[in-house]
Amino acid sequence: MKKIISLVFCLLFITLVFSGCKGDKDSGKIKSDVDVEYYAKLGKMPECEFSLGTDVDKVDEKLKEIYNDSEEAYYDVIEGKNSVLIDGGTFMYYYEKEKKDKGVSLIVNNDKAYGFEGGTFDFEITEALSDYDYEEITDIEDELFFLKSFEGVSGIKYTFGDNIVIFAFSDSALTATAIYSVENWTL
Repeated sequence: MKKIISLVFCLLFITLVFSGCKGDKDSGKIKSDVDVEYYAKLGKMPECEFSLGTDVDKVDEKLKEIYNDSEEAYYDVIEGKNSVLIDGGTFMYYYEKEKKDKGVSLIVNNDKAYGFEGGTFDFEITEALSDYDYEEITDIEDELFFLKSFEGVSGIKYTFGDNIVIFAFSDSALTATAIYSVENWTL
């Protein structure tokens, strides 16, 4: 009798151990808790205070204020031939000089964006956003210009209404995320 009870407990234990190993097919799939399409159509990254179209003077003033209040903050304004960069460290805000009145035209985030942590692999993002069509990009001079100093650069581009979201990778790991207005960023 003791042997039978011991055998039953052993079988029960083994069943419990293996049932714990059985998982949902999607359990290994990375999902963003953020509705990327919703935010992109609004011209936003949920982690960013500003959105596309925000008055550039407002962005500049706010970043100056943060920079002056904190020794750890980074701030710089870099004027190019056709565009201006307001660099806040983690977030970079661009606008075209001729379209300054249209506000921020391109936002680049060097950290977590749309719920994806830096270092997330490209295939994990395409899998998580498998409901949407994307285009692979490798043109560092145009769409990935903000990663010129990185090696092994590539990107994937999603179109949501009038806005484009680019997940940019260095050696297949997420390095930066950008959103821009098709209408207001033409450089």
